Amino acid sequence: MRNDDPNEVFVFPLRGLVFFPTTTLPLNIFEPRYIRMVRDAVEQERLIAVSPLDPLDRRAEDHHPSELIVGAGKVQILEERPDGTMLVAIRGSARLGLGELTAREPYIRALSRPAPVDARLSPDASVRLAHVRKRLVAWMEANLANVEWRERFAAGVHDPLTILEHAALYLIEDGEIRQLLQELDDLESRVKLLDARILGTYATGSAEVN
Repeated sequence: MRNDDPNEVFVFPLRGLVFFPTTTLPLNIFEPRYIRMVRDAVEQERLIAVSPLDPLDRRAEDHHPSELIVGAGKVQILEERPDGTMLVAIRGSARLGLGELTAREPYIRALSRPAPVDARLSPDASVRLAHVRKRLVAWMEANLANVEWRERFAAGVHDPLTILEHAALYLIEDGEIRQLLQELDDLESRVKLLDARILGTYATGSAEVN
């Protein structure tokens, strides 16, 4: 049943995956309910929120706040295959707090609220941001062999939020730390945590620059 509430989003639970709003997430879709969700999202121009926990059971997660902060974006169908599966890309555009569930079948839908990030940085945090960006560039040079890919990556990672979210994706392996960074609602706290955590230890990731 269609809900015309503009605050309703479709929820794609991918356990342990933290989707940052400045990234793009490629996905192979093969389950019928998620194929339907993708088609409905395209037809209805709805955002898909990617949740690292299943909202149907997240209340059992004692360590987690009652409102889950997630990344969301518009989905684009890149390829439809003869067997009915598809390749899609969710292009991040929003940081949301998930609220009341509006449907459980055929796929999860929920009300949401915008969750903006305070972008102010102190002089100390700006210096730390430069450290983080330097480590992110080092990761790029070590992991992206193609010159065109490196240039595209560098061009897309320029503002403080994009730098911090890509650093969280590519330089942090711990999913819980990634989600903590997602939940911090100011860049000052994010840059201090990232600068303290990465210490030159790089992880690999699969999302792309928008």
